Amino acid sequence: MTDQRYPELTDDAIERASNKLLHEFFATCGGEITLPVPVERIAEKFLGYRIELTDQGLFADPAFLGGVDFQTETIFVNASVENHDGRYAFTIAHELGHHVLHRMQFLSYQPEGEEGIMCRSSTKRPMIEYQADRFAAHYLCPLRRLKPRRESSPENFVLNTAPTLWPHASSQKAALAMYRVRPCATV
Repeated sequence: MTDQRYPELTDDAIERASNKLLHEFFATCGGEITLPVPVERIAEKFLGYRIELTDQGLFADPAFLGGVDFQTETIFVNASVENHDGRYAFTIAHELGHHVLHRMQFLSYQPEGEEGIMCRSSTKRPMIEYQADRFAAHYLCPLRRLKPRRESSPENFVLNTAPTLWPHASSQKAALAMYRVRPCATV
């Protein structure tokens, strides 16, 4: 069942939103998008978020990897991913996806004065979680930077270029998993 508060978004719309944030950030730094994308710097310095590693409350459960509190401008990252660079970067990028794609709707439906962390409340993943995953994949692997490096096989492309393109991915397996979140037909 779809949550009516949030619109269904096409993959193209999600990619455009990701690219817009990247272009806005890199325009303040002098231009072209570089890889790896400086996820923490964009979250903290450009958007004003504080990143907090935690294993308290909801995050005592390692299945809950991240959440975002728009009112306090805090991105929560489960402490269990602290030493997994690829998972850590993807979690922050995922929460930035919620910032870009869902923040206004979340805040408009949140009762006044009530604290709220945007984080799924069950093991069932709603549509907005998939949208934030897609945003994170587009954000960390911007298509315009990937096309010139593509080889005939998408999987070989990722395995052969992972150390160069995504040094924050802890392994080629992590880079391949991140790439698979993107629709293969677009690259």
